[in-house]
Amino acid sequence: MKKLVLLGMSIFLLGACGNNSDTEAESSEEVSSEQVESVSEESVSNEVDPTEFNGDISDSLIESQQFNAEGTDGYEWSYYVSNLEIQDSGALYITLIDDFYMLDSTEQQSVLKSAESSANTVVFTKTENENDLKRSAKAFDESGQQIAEKYFGDEFKFE
Repeated sequence: MKKLVLLGMSIFLLGACGNNSDTEAESSEEVSSEQVESVSEESVSNEVDPTEFNGDISDSLIESQQFNAEGTDGYEWSYYVSNLEIQDSGALYITLIDDFYMLDSTEQQSVLKSAESSANTVVFTKTENENDLKRSAKAFDESGQQIAEKYFGDEFKFE
C-alpha cells in the first residue's frame, strides 16, 4: 500500500511539473510577444526628423553665447560658432567665425567638440536615444567652405 501511495504521489508530482512547464512556456511566449510589441513601438517613436531640433539647438547656442559674454567659464567655445544645424541626413553642420583660425589646433578641436556636444545634448534630452549622439559632423567657415569633418566617434579632421 505504501508503494502505491508513493507511486500515486510521484505521478501527481510529475503531472504538476508537466503542467507547470506548459504554463511557463505560455508565459514566456506572452512575454516575448510583449517585448516585440514594446520594441516595435519604441522604434516607431524614435523615428524623428532631426531638423525638428534646429530651433532648440539654435536657442541653446544663443544661451551659451550669452553665458560666455557674461564671463561664465566653459562657454568660450560658443564665441567661435555662428550656427549649429542638423541636416536632413542627420549630419551636424557647424559654422565658425573667422577668429576660429587664430586658435591652435588643440583649441580648434575643443571648440568643435563642444559645439557638437551642445547640439547632441539638445537632441538627447528630447529623444532620450543614445543613437542620436552618433552622427557625423562638418565644420564650415563663414563663406561656406568646409574646413573639417568627422564621422561618428572620430576626431575632427581638418582639410
